[in-house]
Amino acid sequence: MKIIITSLLLLSILFGCETTKTSNDTTSIFQDTLQLKNDFLTVKVKTFGAELISIQSNKDQQEYLWQGDSISWQDHAIVQFPIVCNVKDDKYTFEGKEYEIMSHGFGRVSQYTVDILSDTSVVLSIQSDENTKKMYPFDFTYAVSYTLTNNKVNVRFDIKNTGSKEMFYSSGYHPGFNCPLDADAQFSDYQLSFEKEETIESLTLEKGMVIAQKRPFLNANSNFPLTKKAFEQDVFILEKPSSKTVSINKINATEQDKSVVLTFGDVPYLGIWSPSNESPFVCIEPWFGLPDDEGERVDFNAKKAIRHLQPNDKFQWDFAMEFR
Repeated sequence: MKIIITSLLLLSILFGCETTKTSNDTTSIFQDTLQLKNDFLTVKVKTFGAELISIQSNKDQQEYLWQGDSISWQDHAIVQFPIVCNVKDDKYTFEGKEYEIMSHGFGRVSQYTVDILSDTSVVLSIQSDENTKKMYPFDFTYAVSYTLTNNKVNVRFDIKNTGSKEMFYSSGYHPGFNCPLDADAQFSDYQLSFEKEETIESLTLEKGMVIAQKRPFLNANSNFPLTKKAFEQDVFILEKPSSKTVSINKINATEQDKSVVLTFGDVPYLGIWSPSNESPFVCIEPWFGLPDDEGERVDFNAKKAIRHLQPNDKFQWDFAMEFR
């Protein structure tokens, strides 16, 4: 797997980065890390990968975001562009040419430009260049914004086709949340509570590819108990859920128990994943796209659930996280 690292990023890794301060008193802890803060939350964002790395309550310093480890998942909240999960053998073809691209795409391993920054919001962006063209033959701009509103973090994704031909892409978000959220609780004390009763099956992955077999998820129920055994077959992938929100909350919760409420809107697919080992977190992943199907590879523009944009067209979507 090849990962392109820009010379600017390489220099920052080798020599470190100075602390800087903007005119509106928003502190950049390092060149690669920005801090947003309001009365309720303190949030840290990396410019490398446009990744949230911390969401803390100011009241009690509760950390809501998974902090990563070397055993199960080292990341925190990765962006997915221009693919979701994997393409077969990390390769795809388009117009007769083969391209190689890493899992989840290069959006998560790119150095972003800070376009707008205030105490409570930031807009970060990348655009196509000679390095992205080696993996993805389209002209684009891709922007990620984070905005704090009371006890919420609002995330917005903006994708624009800046080229002269039709653009094919997928987009998603992959945040992980600490679970349990209370010190005296266990993972199995929690559930996912959907906004509506759902009767829905899950697509199934095998070796990272979608197979024909489906598996049960919910049957006329809105609550999915969290157990490690449930994730032995990898991620659940829900197609067009009726609900627009889901919460991570304690079973039989009291007003004192912490929870996370996630609003994903009209996403075509919702991934739900936790490692089957004891790592204490769960990921809720809105997807506009899918991993490849098993079997022979198809051209990128014929891939299931692939999205497209005409020249100069834009696609914008939102995801909100509320911390209680």
